[in-house]
Amino acid sequence: MDCAASGTSTGQAVATAFASWRNAVATALTDMGVPAERAARLATLMISALEGAILMARAERDVRPLTTVARELGPLLDAEVRPAS
Repeated sequence: MDCAASGTSTGQAVATAFASWRNAVATALTDMGVPAERAARLATLMISALEGAILMARAERDVRPLTTVARELGPLLDAEVRPAS
């Protein structure tokens, strides 16, 4: 998003929304046993990958980018989650 072209308040709103999503995902990952620092990085990766896949899916009129991202993120996330004790 080009914040300069759309105004500062729009850019701030988008940044706030992404931060909220990132925090929610990171908290969920932490609750599943992922260390907090790693959870924050994974949350950024997940949101970035999914948002990019949404853009690609719309442009291509095909859900394959979304299914690919889900399929690729699954094993990565499974490997990070710690089993409950």
